[in-house]
Amino acid sequence: MLGVAGGHLTVEEVDTVALAREFGTPLYVVSERHPRPNPRPWRAAVAGAWPHSETRVLPSLKANTSPALRRVLTSEGRGCDGFGAGELEIALRSGVPSAA
Repeated sequence: MLGVAGGHLTVEEVDTVALAREFGTPLYVVSERHPRPNPRPWRAAVAGAWPHSETRVLPSLKANTSPALRRVLTSEGRGCDGFGAGELEIALRSGVPSAA
């Protein structure tokens, strides 16, 4: 969640000026609060609508190329949809099982 505290932009109550000082700029910041729970209803809806076999939610690597974000999605049991050597490398380096 974005906010303002002490005149500074915050992400999940963390001061972005402090983040910029620590990590430099430009800086890409993603909160884990949304990538973890948001796909859960999708997964349940797809599974409920298709009782014939297992279903999987596979977020596209084109939309999730950050290795850190990809690791969060992988830890939630989500595979990925990828195309090409570059996306395959991101997936494998982010812990997506090669059999997924």
